[in-house]
Amino acid sequence: MSTMLEKVGQAWLRAWCAGETKAFEDIVAPNYVRHSKTADENLDDVIKQIEASHGAFTEFNVEILNAVEDDESIAIHWQGGGIHTGEFMGVPPTGRKVV
Repeated sequence: MSTMLEKVGQAWLRAWCAGETKAFEDIVAPNYVRHSKTADENLDDVIKQIEASHGAFTEFNVEILNAVEDDESIAIHWQGGGIHTGEFMGVPPTGRKVV
């Protein structure tokens, strides 16, 4: 049987790598909050980021570098990248590989 960390990790990768956001939506609580170094984001914010990333980068891929869990939280350290072929956060496409 999978641990919650494994389930979250698999859903995170399906959502970010394949754009299958439903996989992630199906496992998070209604009050889900993603804490990043720039802001706290709700599920709608994260879905928009996933969609924007897939719209701006071809060959977009995500790798989980490290993940931990305790009784109440899960933390995922990850990186993503692809080829910048569409506008992203106001930056026009560069054609460069971005990580």
